[in-house]
Amino acid sequence: MLVFTVLLTSNVFGQYQYTLTIESSPALTPELTTYRFYVDMQDPTDRMSAVYGNDTFPLEVNAPDGVFNSAFNSSWNASGIIPAFIAVFPEMVDDTYATIGLDMAASESGIANAADPSLVQDPSQPISTFFDTDGATQLLSNTFTGSSWYVLNGSDNALPDANLRVLILQVTTSNTGGISGRLNVQLFPLGYGPNQINTIYLFDGEGTFYHYDGFIHGCMDPLACNFMPEAEVDEYCDYFSCLPIGCTDSTACNYDPLADFEDGTCEYALAGYNCDGSCFNDSDGDGICDVEEIAGCQDSEACNFNSLATDSDGSCVYAEVGYDCQGICILDENENGVCDFEEVYGCSIPTACNYNPATTVDDGSCEFVSCLVPGCVDIEACNFDAGAEIDDGSCEYPPTGYDCLGACLLDTDGDGVCDPFEVLGCTNSTALNFDPSATDDDGSCTYPPDPILPPEEFDFTPTPFAGTMLGNITLDGAACEEIDWVAAFDPDGNCAGSAPLFMDGGTAYIILTIYGDESLTTLIDEGLSDGDYFTLKLFDASTLNIYEYYEDTGVVEFQGWSNTNGAPMPGYANPNVNYDFLSIAYVPECLDPLACNFDPSSTSNLNCIYPDTGYDCDGICLNDFDNDGVCDEFEIEGCTDLSACNFDSLATNDDGTCATLDECGICGGTGIPDGNCDCAGNQLDALGVCGGTCLVDADADGICDDVDDCVGTLDECSVCNGPGAIYECGCSDIPAGDCDCNGNQLDALGVCGGSCVADADGDGICDDVDDCIGALDECGVCNGPGAIYECGCSDIPAGDCDCSGNQLDVLGVCGGSCQADADVDGICDDVDECVGALDECGVCNGPGAVYECGCSDIPTGDCDCAGNQLDALGVCGGDCLNDTDGDGICDTDEIPGCTDLTACNFNPLATDEDGTCAVIDECGICGGLGIPEGDCDCNGNQLDALGICGGDCIEDLDLDGVCDVDEVLGCDDETAINFNPEATENDGNCNYDTLGPETFTYTPTPTSGTLYGTIKVDGIMANGLDWIAAFDESGNCAGANSILMNGGVAYANLTIYGDDGTTNLIDEGMNVGDSFQLVLYDASEDVYITYLDDLGSDLLSGWENTYGAPIPAWNNPLYVFDFITSVPCPGDYNEDGQVQLTDLLDFLTAYGSSCTGCPQDSNNDGLVQLTDLLNFLGLYGNNCP
Repeated sequence: MLVFTVLLTSNVFGQYQYTLTIESSPALTPELTTYRFYVDMQDPTDRMSAVYGNDTFPLEVNAPDGVFNSAFNSSWNASGIIPAFIAVFPEMVDDTYATIGLDMAASESGIANAADPSLVQDPSQPISTFFDTDGATQLLSNTFTGSSWYVLNGSDNALPDANLRVLILQVTTSNTGGISGRLNVQLFPLGYGPNQINTIYLFDGEGTFYHYDGFIHGCMDPLACNFMPEAEVDEYCDYFSCLPIGCTDSTACNYDPLADFEDGTCEYALAGYNCDGSCFNDSDGDGICDVEEIAGCQDSEACNFNSLATDSDGSCVYAEVGYDCQGICILDENENGVCDFEEVYGCSIPTACNYNPATTVDDGSCEFVSCLVPGCVDIEACNFDAGAEIDDGSCEYPPTGYDCLGACLLDTDGDGVCDPFEVLGCTNSTALNFDPSATDDDGSCTYPPDPILPPEEFDFTPTPFAGTMLGNITLDGAACEEIDWVAAFDPDGNCAGSAPLFMDGGTAYIILTIYGDESLTTLIDEGLSDGDYFTLKLFDASTLNIYEYYEDTGVVEFQGWSNTNGAPMPGYANPNVNYDFLSIAYVPECLDPLACNFDPSSTSNLNCIYPDTGYDCDGICLNDFDNDGVCDEFEIEGCTDLSACNFDSLATNDDGTCATLDECGICGGTGIPDGNCDCAGNQLDALGVCGGTCLVDADADGICDDVDDCVGTLDECSVCNGPGAIYECGCSDIPAGDCDCNGNQLDALGVCGGSCVADADGDGICDDVDDCIGALDECGVCNGPGAIYECGCSDIPAGDCDCSGNQLDVLGVCGGSCQADADVDGICDDVDECVGALDECGVCNGPGAVYECGCSDIPTGDCDCAGNQLDALGVCGGDCLNDTDGDGICDTDEIPGCTDLTACNFNPLATDEDGTCAVIDECGICGGLGIPEGDCDCNGNQLDALGICGGDCIEDLDLDGVCDVDEVLGCDDETAINFNPEATENDGNCNYDTLGPETFTYTPTPTSGTLYGTIKVDGIMANGLDWIAAFDESGNCAGANSILMNGGVAYANLTIYGDDGTTNLIDEGMNVGDSFQLVLYDASEDVYITYLDDLGSDLLSGWENTYGAPIPAWNNPLYVFDFITSVPCPGDYNEDGQVQLTDLLDFLTAYGSSCTGCPQDSNNDGLVQLTDLLNFLGLYGNNCP
C-alpha cells in the first residue's frame, strides 16, 4: 500500500481547504428526508475524481431506518433518472444514488462532455446493493480489493457548479433515522491529475465537515454562533449569522423592529412617493404624480407624437399606410412611382416559362427550362433520348475501356482483362519477384540461385576438442560474400574445420571452429594437436577458386591453436583483425639468408624483406634494457606524470623533471616574489591597493592626496579645516534681500515667503483674490455711489419693508420667518444654535477660554498652538520633511557613499551608507569580481576536461583522467584472452577462455549444425563471461559455448550436436524433427535463463545436420535472442501482487495524458485512454502469478 500512503500525504495543507457539506430537505415522499452530499471546491477548474474505500481507508454510510430506492431507477447512479419521466413517476427524485456532479442521466444534463460515473467493486462485498435495494441500511467497503465510483479526468460533470461544489451522493431515509459514516474522495486541484488530493470525511447528519486527521475540527469559542463543544482543533468561527441585525430606522421603508444592530441596509422612499413607489396623488393610477402629468399624443407611430406626454388626450394623427406624414412613399427604391410594399416582383419577359404580366419589378427569376422536355441529349451516352430538349444530367456512360453492354473495347489476348488495364509483371508465384497484381507475364521473373557448396577438401570431422578463430575476410582488399567459405588445415593438410562467412554492416566475418585430433581414433587424423600450426584457405564461390592465405614472407603458419572447448582462442578472439587473401599465387623471391623471407627455392632476390632498424624479424627489440617494449635507441626522456603541468605524452622514460603549477599558474614557477602583492609584479601603494598609484595619504582618510579634496578634516559646513557653523544661518548670514535663511523674501502683504505680488488698496487682501480693489459702498457695490435710495439701494414698495416685497418677522427681519426669539439675541430659536449666551470660545453657555490654547488644547498632531508640527528631526515648526534612516540628518542634507573604514573605497564625508563599499578581490582589484566564473585564475584561464588550469584537453567524457583524443580503444580486462594493455577505453569486445557451468557439459558427435544470433538479457547485451547452451527435448545438453563479443555486440556461435546413432545407450543430442531449448548462463548474476519466443514457448524448431555449417533456420547473427528474467503483472502498478483499488487510483491519475512506455498505456499507443481503461477493468481484482 506504499503508493496509496504517498497519495494521502502529498497535499496535507490542501486537504483542509476542501470540505464536505451535507444538506437536508423534505423528500417528495411523505415522512422521508433527502440528504445531499457536496464536496466544496476552491477553484472552478478543480475536478472531482473518485469516491472509494478499502481495508486501509474504509468507506461507510449508515442509515439505521433504511434508505429509499425508487423502482423506476434501476441503476446504482442517476443515469436512470430522466426528466421526462419525473412527471409520471415523481418519486424518482427521492431515489438514493451515487454520483459525481449529476442528478440525472449525463445525456439529459445539458453539461458538455458529461459522463455517467463508473463503478468497480469487490464481488465479495458489493456496494451497488445500497443503491438498488429498497430499505438497505449500510454501505460498506473495507476489503483489500475495495470499491470505488469515479469519472475520468475529462468528464465536465466533475467540475464544480456555480457555487463551487460537486454533488457526490444522495441518500433518502426516514425523518427520524439520520445518517452517519465516513467518505474518502480523490480530487484534482486545477484539474491536474499528478497533484491529486485524497481527503477523509467523518460525518453525522447535516453540516460542514473537514478533512479527518484523527481530530474533531470545529469552532471552540462559546460566544460564536457555530460553537462546537466537542471540537479538538479550532476552525473558522462565525460571530454574525446568529445576531439580530437589520434596519433600525423607524422612518425607513424596511424598518425591522426586531433588529438590535444596524447593518446599513435601510431603504427610503423618494420625495413625493410612498415606500411602495406610488405617488401621494395619482388620480389615473399610472405611477406618475398628477402634478407631473403632461397631456398629448403618446403613440410614437403618430405624426404628432409627443415624447414628453404622460397622459393621452386623443389628439393623435396618423399617416396612410406606406406613406409618411407628408404623403410621400416611405420606400420607393427604384423611384418608379410605386411604393415598394405595393411592388409586384416576378418575371417580365413574355417568352419565359414563368412570365407574369402583373410584374412591376423584374427580380431576375425568369427561367426558360422548366417548360422544356428533360432527358439525356448526348448521343454518345448509353441512355441517349432523341426527344429530350434539355440535358437533365441523367446521361450514363460505360466505364473506360468498355461498351454499354460491359464488354471490353479491346482485349488482344482474350483473357477477360481489357488491354488498358493489363498489369505487366512476374506471374510465377515461385519467383523471387512474383507480383500478385500482374495479369500479363513480361518475362521478368527471377529465381533464387542454386546453393553453392564448398569443395570436398573443406569437409571435416567434428571432435570433442575445438577452439574458435574470429576475424574478418577480404579478397584483394574487397569484402567477401556470404556464399564464400574459409577452412583451416593441419600440418598434414587435413581440414580441421570450415565455415561460411556472414555479413554485418558490409563486412564479412568468420566464426571458424577448428577441431583437434581425437586420440581414440588412431587410424584417423581429424585435426590439430597441441603445438601444431594451421593454415587458412578461402573458397570464392563466385569464381569457384580456392586461395591460400599468405603474407610477404610466404604462406602463413598460424601458431597457438589450443582446445578451448569451442571458445575463442587466445590471440584469435578479435573479430576486427583482417585477413586479406590474394588472388595471385605466392612466388618466393629472396635468396638473402639475412632477410626475413629468405627462401632457398627462390629464383631471384627481387622481394627480400628485412626487419626494421632495432628490431628482429618478429618485431621484437634487439636492445630493451628496461623491458618496457621501447627499444633503447628510441627511448624519449621527459615527464611521464599525467598530473604534472609539463607532462610529455611522447616521453617513454621519466627523467625527474615533472613540475606543478605555482599560485601564478606558471609551470614550475616559484610563486609571488617577496615584496610583490600579485603575480603581475605589483606592490601595495599608500592606500594598500595592490598595483595602485597613490604615493601619499597624509590624513589617512583612504583618499590619495593628489585627488583628495581636503587633506585634513571638513568642518560641519564642509569647509576644509574651516571654523564651523558660526553664522546667523549656521554656515552663512541671511543673504541681502532675503527675510530668512531659507531664501524667502517679503511679499506685498509683508509675509516672509508669501506669494502676494500686489495689494493696491492696502486692505490686506492680495489683489489676485480681492473681490474689490478699492472700496465697497453701503450697497456692496465696488466704488459705488452708496445707499442713496429709500431702501438704501432702492425704494421700498408700498406695504413692504424692502424692495423684495417682504414684511418684518418677530426679529424685525424684513421677509423673515422667525416665530420666536426667546433670548432676544436676534437669532430665531428654531435655528439658534445657542438659546442663551456664547462664551468667549463660542460655546453655548460654555466656561470660557480655560484650555491650553485658550479655547482648545493643542490639536492632536500639532506641537504648539500656532498649528505647527514636529518635523522629521523633532523640531517644532522645523522644515525637514524626511529623516528616513533616523540618523538626525535631514534626507536632503545626506551624502551617500561608503562608510566602512575597512573598505577600499571608504568615503569620510558620507553620512548615508549606499551599499557601494567594496573589498579588494583575490586578483587585487578594488570592487573587483575576483576570478570570473568559469575561469580558474586571474589570467583568464579555464580548467580543461582533466581539471588542469589552462590545460588543452577538450573532452574526457568517461571521466577516467585520459583525454578523449588520447584514448586507446580495446579490451582493458586483464582476465580476457584479447586483453590490450595499452587500452584506456573498453570497447565492449572482451572475450574470455572460461569453463562453462557443469550443467553445460555435452558430447560432440559427427552430426551438428551451428546457430548464430545476438544475445541480450532484458534488452541489454550479454558479455563475454556468459555462456549459452542448447538442450534437446530429453533435457540433454547438445552443445555449449561462451558468448563472443564484437563491436559491443554479444554473438552466439553455438554448435548444436545430433545424437550419435552408433552409441545406442547414450543420447548425445538432437534427432531430426526435434525441438530444442536455449539456456543462457548469466555469470554476473549466477543464474540460468531459458529463452521464450514471442508466443511464450521455450521450444525452438528447425535443427538439422549441416556438418557444422550454419543451420538455415538460425543462420542470421543479427537475430536477437532476448532472455527475459521476469514477467510483469499488467495493472499491478504498485507491485503488491494484486490489481485492486490503489492501482485504479493510479490509473485515473494518468488517464487522458500522453506518455511513452508508462505501464497504464497497455496498448502502447502513447496515450492513456478508453481502450486502456477497458483493459484495466478486465484485470481488476486479479492476483498476480
